[in-house]
Amino acid sequence: MAESHEMLRREFLMIYDDALQEFKNIAQGQGKIVGSGKWKVYLFQAYHRKIPAHRAACPETTRLIDRVPSIVGAMFSVLSPGAVLTPHRGPYFGVIRCLIPIEIPDGDCGMRIAGVEQRFKLGEPLIFDDTLIHESWNKTNQNRVVLFIDFLRPLPFPLNWFNRVVIRLIGYSPFIGEMVRKSR
Repeated sequence: MAESHEMLRREFLMIYDDALQEFKNIAQGQGKIVGSGKWKVYLFQAYHRKIPAHRAACPETTRLIDRVPSIVGAMFSVLSPGAVLTPHRGPYFGVIRCLIPIEIPDGDCGMRIAGVEQRFKLGEPLIFDDTLIHESWNKTNQNRVVLFIDFLRPLPFPLNWFNRVVIRLIGYSPFIGEMVRKSR
């Protein structure tokens, strides 16, 4: 895990600052979640729609995310110092979220998922159901960086088939199309 962490950090630092975008500027509605500070992202894919230039700029990260079974989306996610994401929930039950810590500042930086406080630890992915109410904060003076991965929720047949169809349809929606276009 230490090798993977260093590789993720190295590739993140190569694109840091120049290529990160305010999430609210590329994904409609995200501005409602950001209570304070900034939430910046570097999108690799969203609902199976890939960003070829971003994937090429981070080839080792791309290889890592492509090894995740049933991956739906992935991005670097950066909460700036003082950033607070207000309580919210994901819109669709069909995915599970995994946050892999890359840079975690000392101090008050964490998440609350369904009322339970979680703290990030390097080398320990945080996996949760995105439809549960959750919030994040970074009340430190350094960035919090994670690799943010969504993958298909494991479901029995025929629900798994139906879920894959719905995920594909969401991927072809104007909302996701606009997000992918603005990420380039």
